[in-house]
Amino acid sequence: MQLKKLREQAGLSLRRLGEISTVHFVTLAKIEANTLDPRLSTLCRIAQALNVTISELVGDQPQSSKRRSHGTDKTKGRLLRRVSRSR
Repeated sequence: MQLKKLREQAGLSLRRLGEISTVHFVTLAKIEANTLDPRLSTLCRIAQALNVTISELVGDQPQSSKRRSHGTDKTKGRLLRRVSRSR
């Protein structure tokens, strides 16, 4: 994810990008820290606010072996994964 690099190049703080993109700044911080996998709709709003494509925003990076939540906090993410595995 190239979020931090692109945000800094645009001269925006997390709070300001949050205001422009309507994505909460804490969510942006978690995405930058690679502890949250954002939903596609969130990526679209961030990319639009930064005036870049989603491809530019996501960029190429190796996958981390660290477990991340998917569009939610870690506790809820684990709960959802457990429920979906039990089916």
